[in-house]
Amino acid sequence: MKSIEVFISYHEEDEELREELEKHLASLLRENIITSWNARKIVAG
Repeated sequence: MKSIEVFISYHEEDEELREELEKHLASLLRENIITSWNARKIVAG
């Protein structure tokens, strides 16, 4: 089964909230039901 890609958009002041959200999503990530990414994972070039 293909995982669902989740993009997390947030303001830098909400970094702690993003981290908390990823904690809640951790079981789905471990089971490869979803994959997540955010602006911090975007590389230049």
